[in-house]
Amino acid sequence: MRSPSAFFSLTAEEVARFRARLNDAHSGSGCLEWQGCCLPKGYGKVRVRGRDFLAHRVAYFIATGTDPGNLCVLHRCDNPRCCNPDHLFLGTVAENNADMKRKGRQARGERLPQCKFSDSTVAQLRTLEPRLGIPRSRLARYFGISPSHASAILRWRHRTAPTFGQATTHCNEYPPGAGQYPLGRNADS
Repeated sequence: MRSPSAFFSLTAEEVARFRARLNDAHSGSGCLEWQGCCLPKGYGKVRVRGRDFLAHRVAYFIATGTDPGNLCVLHRCDNPRCCNPDHLFLGTVAENNADMKRKGRQARGERLPQCKFSDSTVAQLRTLEPRLGIPRSRLARYFGISPSHASAILRWRHRTAPTFGQATTHCNEYPPGAGQYPLGRNADS
């Protein structure tokens, strides 16, 4: 997406059309939500003269007359559709990332796109090793991961902090056909 003033200055008609697509959807919040096209993460997208722009950046430009340039336009309200200039402020990429972390919006655990295991699978792996004494190499083979990855999960190195409480899984809660001891451990041993 481009910075608005780098390519044009809006006419009064374009500004009026833009404002017509805003809606005071949340009566108490003061957010003016973009009612047009939105990107997958919820940010409004507006097309002006054949070019796409983020709606909140255009709103900031209209309100201040200032080109955000390489700076990010951040939301105080954390509503990506919001175009209320009172809710928008400029910041660097680092400030945007810090704001995201401070407000708890950073993806963790299962919300990460590269996450391979659900929290329940991690809980299952973590309860098997100490309770049954199953070697980590066998755990790794069963779960389809390397022994070092299994070790990292068991030491909480795969995440900076647990995203769930104590494990509540039991040995008999495995996929059908896996048996009580899915890793080949005999009841005698």
